[in-house]
Order: sequence, then C-alpha cells, then structure tokens
Amino acid sequence: MNAPNDAERLGEGSYVLDPEVGLDTLLDDAGEWLAYAEGINEVLAECFADLDVPNRRHLIRLLGASTLLTRMGMQCVAQAKVRRIWDAKAVLGAQ
Repeated sequence: MNAPNDAERLGEGSYVLDPEVGLDTLLDDAGEWLAYAEGINEVLAECFADLDVPNRRHLIRLLGASTLLTRMGMQCVAQAKVRRIWDAKAVLGAQ
C-alpha cells in the first residue's frame, strides 16, 4: 500500500494516496482494504451469532474498523476513476 504523507491527505479519515500512483496499484489497494474489511465482518458475524455478547466495546471497535477499511477501499476506487479520466485526457492531448 502507499506510504503515508500528511501533505497529501485527501480528507478527514482518509487514507493517504500517492498522487503519482497508477491505476492498477489503486485498484489493488482497494481490493486489499476490502479484503481486510471482509475479514472483520466475518469475525463480527461470529460474535453476533452468540446471543450472549461478552464485550460490546470490542464489537463497536470492530464495526468502526470495518467501516474505515471499506471507506479506504472506496477512496482508492474513486481515485482510480479520476486517474483513468486523466490518463484518457492525456492520451487525447487535452490539458
């Protein structure tokens, strides 16, 4: 995944994206973030299957982490879409 750089933060709670990164890297990062979120969701499903939930604070943190990882994946996909448009414009010679 991309190295953090505070000067290039995209917004509150966003993952730092390298402005020079390619389309394939962005999509790979998105897949990786979403895979992490899927793993957390599986743990949550197992925890919620138990009627007696011993540690609700832990589950709340897991829900927050899953949401954040999903947001990171979506951010990578959005940046990849922008990158694709810019690349298409560059090929056409538009500025």
